[in-house]
Amino acid sequence: MRDIILAAAFAVTAAPAHAVGFSVSELTLGYNKLPAGRDMIESGDIGVTGAFSFGEKVTLGLGLSYSDAGHRAGSTNTTVVSLLGDYSVGDHAVFGVFMDYTHFNFSGFSSWSTAYAKSKFDVYHYGLHARYSLGNMGLSGFLGQGKSSDVSYNTNVLGIAASYGFASGLDIGAFYNREELRNGATNDDFDNFGVSVGQLLSASSKMPLYLSTSIGRYELNSNEVGQLRISLTLPLGNSATVGRKELHRHSSLISYISQTAGQ
Repeated sequence: MRDIILAAAFAVTAAPAHAVGFSVSELTLGYNKLPAGRDMIESGDIGVTGAFSFGEKVTLGLGLSYSDAGHRAGSTNTTVVSLLGDYSVGDHAVFGVFMDYTHFNFSGFSSWSTAYAKSKFDVYHYGLHARYSLGNMGLSGFLGQGKSSDVSYNTNVLGIAASYGFASGLDIGAFYNREELRNGATNDDFDNFGVSVGQLLSASSKMPLYLSTSIGRYELNSNEVGQLRISLTLPLGNSATVGRKELHRHSSLISYISQTAGQ
């Protein structure tokens, strides 16, 4: 997998470069709600993304997200830095590579810091992704791996999503993500699946807001918990990108850990 990623990254960066442009920039505020016994865990996050275009084929994307979740005896601070390289093939398809860096900082009691025996650690994800659009329909998917040199964290990640947009600015979608944990003799599968609805607000303005809501489930070895996420995106110039927007684009487990705080 690593050799494939390096080869793809070289192909993207070696493409002929023309004029460099700043194509997309936006700010997203997120709200999450998870049940925890008789209680509800609520958390918020903020993210900033930007993209540079090199001619008509190559795009380099950057992202920075931060989450702060607290519940009873503990809290979790999560920082995610993302890097994406895309290459357009024709008018409908995009292929690319991604690399995500995540830093966890747990304070107080946390079952996650207890399980990993550390209050701070880093995780890296890297892999391939692709998108295909035809008219109002869109398909996307990714495949990669997650690793950490600080704790026992070795995973395979994959995901697929489909969406359909309407002329009114409304879009609907469905998603499925899986993270396979392979740590020695322990093999666990963490799934995240659900549906999403989005709406461009004030579409006639120069900077339309975009509101997205997703309802889904997290599932770890047949143990399920419901998930609600609401995000509001403000484009910093141009228009907002549409679709479901998580704290971590490629790891549902990272997004889940960031929300569960001191649990």
